Amino acid sequence: MNGSDINGLYVQEKHKSVFNILDKEQKIVIGHKFLDKSKKSEIPAFNELLEDKEFSKGDQLFTFDALMTQVETLNRINDNNNKYIAKVKGNQKKLLNKVIEVSKNIVPISIFKIEKTERKQHITRTIEVFYSESTNLILFDSNFSHIQTIIKITKDYVSQKTGQIKQKVEYSIANFKDNAEYFYDSINSHWRVVANNQTILV
Repeated sequence: MNGSDINGLYVQEKHKSVFNILDKEQKIVIGHKFLDKSKKSEIPAFNELLEDKEFSKGDQLFTFDALMTQVETLNRINDNNNKYIAKVKGNQKKLLNKVIEVSKNIVPISIFKIEKTERKQHITRTIEVFYSESTNLILFDSNFSHIQTIIKITKDYVSQKTGQIKQKVEYSIANFKDNAEYFYDSINSHWRVVANNQTILV
């Protein structure tokens, strides 16, 4: 936007950072807010957009990176009768430890595995989904009353050149239940924009 200025609207330094809401099905940006330089400003910007009833109608699915895995944000999404898939990393250490502990002690309900070759690496992704068939809570946390599913994604990387093996494990949570393939598709599509029938990594 800074480079497409018409009437001096987008020349300020803060306008170089814009928080966009992308509708992955329609492939359009349906909301945006100008931000300052701090990434932390994305959190109140998103929460403000969630207050817009036209934007945040019921039964929508929100996916985002760990920055947005905040108590207020997840509770607001759930209270609006919307769904979320939220990554859990070091920004929520206590929650992450609970997620890891629970997933270690129960058997996954659903497992999906997919193998691909990307950037001269053979990558095997194993998606495991954990939830309780008898209740809508998978773990207890005083801040959340709606975590129904834990998603564990294990990525095994094998270099085609050196044969070196690396592994990376990521966790997400959701306030609804589904199978491992569905969660994989939803999380994977978060990072992709489709244009002219081509998938572009972003």
